[in-house]
Amino acid sequence: MKRNFFYFISSFLLTLIFRIPYIFPYFSNVDEPEYALVAYKISKGRQIYREIFENKGFGLGYIYYFFLKIFKENYLLAVHLFYLFILFVNTFLIFKIVEKYSNKKASFFSLIFYPVLSTLFYPVDVHKGPEFIIVFLVLLSWFLILFSQNYFSIFLSSILVGLSLFLKQFGILLIFSFVFLVFLKTKNLTKTIVGFVFCFIPFISFLAYLFQKNIIYEWIEWNIKYPLFLTSSVNVIKKIYFIFPMITRIYFLNPFLLIFGINFFRNKNEKVKDLLILLFITFLWGAIHGLPFPHHYVPFLTLSIIVGIIGYGNFISKQEKTKILNILIFFSILQSVFYWHGLDYYKRWICFIKNREWKKEFEIQKYSEIIDYIEKNTKKDDKIIVWGFNPKIYLLSNREPGTRFIILDPVIGENFVHPPSIHQYQPALNIFLQELEIYNIRLFIDATDNSLINMSFYKIEKYPKIKKYLDKRFTFDREIDNFKIYKRKND
Repeated sequence: MKRNFFYFISSFLLTLIFRIPYIFPYFSNVDEPEYALVAYKISKGRQIYREIFENKGFGLGYIYYFFLKIFKENYLLAVHLFYLFILFVNTFLIFKIVEKYSNKKASFFSLIFYPVLSTLFYPVDVHKGPEFIIVFLVLLSWFLILFSQNYFSIFLSSILVGLSLFLKQFGILLIFSFVFLVFLKTKNLTKTIVGFVFCFIPFISFLAYLFQKNIIYEWIEWNIKYPLFLTSSVNVIKKIYFIFPMITRIYFLNPFLLIFGINFFRNKNEKVKDLLILLFITFLWGAIHGLPFPHHYVPFLTLSIIVGIIGYGNFISKQEKTKILNILIFFSILQSVFYWHGLDYYKRWICFIKNREWKKEFEIQKYSEIIDYIEKNTKKDDKIIVWGFNPKIYLLSNREPGTRFIILDPVIGENFVHPPSIHQYQPALNIFLQELEIYNIRLFIDATDNSLINMSFYKIEKYPKIKKYLDKRFTFDREIDNFKIYKRKND
């Protein structure tokens, strides 16, 4: 009993130790300002798809909007604490799942292995964003089906899996795999059909909303046509190539997962078919994106950790002496720690507390000159354009984008591969040019040399139609911190 309590306390403390450094920053990673900007636009009464570009899933924007509505200026700190809570819940769900497939010892080890190993994989990105919420939905749905196959459990878990479509289109993969899991667990066609139907209830309700608001065509444009265009712009060979760095990072920098993952597959067991299905589907989830972004592989990482822990549990159940093995596991985890940069954050804890770096004011002071310029040269209801990728400028200056494209990916034509190239989506370019005039843009800010990611290739001079409009309607005013500022003429 004391040992079990030790594992729970150790899990709680280790989770805090590894995650707290990433709770404090106002914006934790490059994607978060985008989610926050969606929430900001929703708070202004703007309509999703028609007035807010969104090509993945609107769910995360509404989660941020929920926290913005309740916690006001401290909403990002509240969101980060929410993510931490989800991490604790995920840890408990994995504990129960491993217990079902393996033994008590392995399940208690999972309390430490999951929060530690998952945090050490690109810690800034891994516990934030749509994939992390999807992991929660998958684990909770799986947990419900594992422990009960009655109609209520199937109904609830189906709804949860169906919600994944609100986070990313690839949720369709989870839906079909989940329906297959229901059939494997129940061997009942009626329950399987019920699971299938209820998986689509959230999406059908959403479609009804789209038709009611007459924005179904906008949704099709940005969630089906544009992603297909984006996919076609990346070479298939490159997409396959991008898989290898992620898989290598997961398995070879965490030898525990590789060694005991192999051991898991050596022990053929009919009971783990559902686990293998989920492992394959989550791998497909990451691979199908065709991009070298770690957060796309967060669901696969989670399943890999579960597989490794169960493989470890199977191994120690047949071994009497595991002391040397535990030493090897310790060094495996220690190797991963060297890739964790939380210590850099801990060195700044005094600054976090003293300067209140979770406050909006902290971010503003980093961009004080450009924010001050925007505030002096525009009114609160004026709209601006930030060319490049720096949504922070809109948020910190409290100025709305003068376009639905809160991020300009389809207009700029970035496809996130190297060497960089321009693949503009023509419908987006046409709409952007129209909206520049409709919204009477006051400032056009070229932020390609001061973006959250490297955008220096995408200078405005490479876009003749936009540059022509800019020369006609705007005049270059000045440059501040590598932001090139164009003011509307006659201002």
